Amino acid sequence: MTPPRTRPGLRSILHLSLLVAWLAGCAGSGPPPVVTDGGGLVLAEDEGLFVVHVDSEVPIERLLLSDREIASNLPIGRHLFVVRLPAGSYEWTRIELRGDDGRLALHDPRRIDLENDREFEVEIRAGHLSYAGELLVAKILASGSYGWMSLRNRNHSAMAVRSLLETSPDLIDRFPLHYGGSSGDGFLEHYSRERRRVRAASGDGSEG
Repeated sequence: MTPPRTRPGLRSILHLSLLVAWLAGCAGSGPPPVVTDGGGLVLAEDEGLFVVHVDSEVPIERLLLSDREIASNLPIGRHLFVVRLPAGSYEWTRIELRGDDGRLALHDPRRIDLENDREFEVEIRAGHLSYAGELLVAKILASGSYGWMSLRNRNHSAMAVRSLLETSPDLIDRFPLHYGGSSGDGFLEHYSRERRRVRAASGDGSEG
């Protein structure tokens, strides 16, 4: 029995629907928008803010947190910015670097032999501004190769607070700080409590 033939018009509609669905998927991909103004920001109950802190000696093409793209096209240097994400447990899962020869090098932090195998874990707390350390990407070989890299996550919370006070003080004013890394930190919560206490004592009724 010969299968029924699809009418040209219907086939075109199906192709168009698939194209629209594909484009919608592409539009939803990519890193989340950077949060720069916390004045009118309203988070959902299950959302939090995450401080992305990176210092890299090589350009980063893509940076993935639990296989979710968090940043792309980061040049050499230090970067600190804030994104909003669903609250929960994450981990840095992949760093993509474009080598001098044009080839893409993929580095998986989870496969690095570490004394602390929880070093790249991240916790984002709902309603908080979570910081989990500075991701350090170092180029070991002095040649043009990106094949040998050192990847580490170090707690530089005081440095992050100083930077946020310069770029986004309203975020620190409105959202309590939370350390979401694995190395332990008493500074952020203490700083956040003291800042709120001082603001309350001064009669400033702003949130945070």
